[in-house]
Amino acid sequence: MAKALNCCLQFWRFVLIIIDAAFVLVGLTLLGLAIYLLVTQADFTFITGTKYASGAVLLLIAGAITVLVAGIGLVGAAGLFTLLLSIYIGIMCFIVILEITAGILGFVYQKQVSTVVQGRFSNAIMEYRNESSRDYLSDVNDFIDFIQKNARCCGYLSSDDWTQTVYYKNSSQHYPPSCLCSDQTSGLCTQQSAQTIWTHGCNATLAEYLRGELALLGGIGIAFGVMEISGIVITIGVCACNVVFQRRKKEMSI
Repeated sequence: MAKALNCCLQFWRFVLIIIDAAFVLVGLTLLGLAIYLLVTQADFTFITGTKYASGAVLLLIAGAITVLVAGIGLVGAAGLFTLLLSIYIGIMCFIVILEITAGILGFVYQKQVSTVVQGRFSNAIMEYRNESSRDYLSDVNDFIDFIQKNARCCGYLSSDDWTQTVYYKNSSQHYPPSCLCSDQTSGLCTQQSAQTIWTHGCNATLAEYLRGELALLGGIGIAFGVMEISGIVITIGVCACNVVFQRRKKEMSI
């Protein structure tokens, strides 16, 4: 009986070690990506509206928490430390509850998210190459140019969004190069201020992009959730098997 319990314990402990090792690798990847964004200064701070919640900072926090929690589980599983495993179970349960809450809030407030995106994008257009503004952020230019060039659009709702910007008023070209229509036979171009630009705005493209990203994040979240719940269940099983095994071992030694 004791031998069977020990085999069961060692097997599930090994599985738990693999799961926690995978989480550690994920956390280290997030930390690496955060450092890359900090070095390149491409943290898209203007999307969140504050430097304390930039993409780099959020990834840094997520990576650190992931490595810390997975490290606790890894050490606890490797040494069969019941206290560490109990702490690991408690933290993982708390994280799962937070993720479920975040998913519900994201679904409930999805319209508000669209409004925030529109506001951020409009502000980004206003700050485009406006280095004299105290709110100017260097990654705004790259973000706007990337969206407009690849989505073949100009402005958020339409190209008229640019007419109130400092860039439009101070530049002889009025519209940025990313607005210029590269396929004049497509029927998606219009003539404005001696420039041929894309007719439609970027709102529809951004909405589609966000839906795709949210679906991807949802899929990743479900995968993580399954791994986290599996980790919780396996950890509880390991703790239970360890307690029973140690009790049986003590009984046999008497």
